[in-house]
Amino acid sequence: MRDSSTTLLFEQEIKSLLSQYGPMKTTQMYPLIKANLPDRCDDADLNDGNGEIAWKHRVRAAQERLSKKKQIVRSDGDQRWYLTPKSE
Repeated sequence: MRDSSTTLLFEQEIKSLLSQYGPMKTTQMYPLIKANLPDRCDDADLNDGNGEIAWKHRVRAAQERLSKKKQIVRSDGDQRWYLTPKSE
């Protein structure tokens, strides 16, 4: 359950960041998300198998969920995420 609740929190945080700061790359979001949700962003928590930091994987999963819901979109050119009118 923690993973799904964390993903939902990350979805809300991503939309909030994009609303506040405008289009951003994923790498620009990471430090802001970590500062705003430190209890959900433990760098010592690694995914099994690939050694990737788990919370960063959940941020990307949240981006993909928002993208499928057409609430955010990523630009092919600059790789930044944008809010869509549907997200408002």
